[in-house]
Order: sequence, then C-alpha cells, then structure tokens
Amino acid sequence: EAKAVEALVELLWVDPQTRQDTSGHLRLPGGVQATAMRCVSALKSLKATQDDTLLDFVVPIINVILHAPCMECRKLLWENFVLDAVRNDVAFGHLFFWALRAV
Repeated sequence: EAKAVEALVELLWVDPQTRQDTSGHLRLPGGVQATAMRCVSALKSLKATQDDTLLDFVVPIINVILHAPCMECRKLLWENFVLDAVRNDVAFGHLFFWALRAV
C-alpha cells in the first residue's frame, strides 16, 4: 500500500520535460517512463494482493491522471492500469466512472 501511494506521489513530481525523437513522436526521458511504469507495477501488485484496498485508490489515481505535470505519465497510467482494471472488474469501472463524472 505504501509503495502504491509513494509511486502515485512521484508522478506528481516528475519532470515534465520531454524530447521529440527523429520520427516526431514524443519520447519520455528514461527516468520518467520508469517512474510511470513503477507506479503501474505497484498498483497492479496491490490489486493482486489487496483488491479491496485498491478501491480506495480510485480517486487518487484519477487526481494523478488529471493533474500530473507530465502528460505521457498520465497516458501510461491510464492505458496500462486504469483501462485494464475497468475492463476486468465491474466495481472498478463503476468507481472510475463516478470519479470522472464528479469532475
């Protein structure tokens, strides 16, 4: 649980400086992408071990997705954790829907 909280908070402090690669696609500096994937990994681990506890993390996850300074971090969290959680668990889908609806 503490690792998931720490990983979410780290995403709020990630340096939003990004670079363009030669093809024009946005590329994250290695540390930023690693931080985002560490967060996804911590959340997936928490979901696997303490599924009910993760339900309490829905609003903090949405806050990070909406307010993290690095757009690519938001995208990685959304695509690699939220979409998967929503597709596989109706309770998560319901809670994420209402968390976003409340914004």
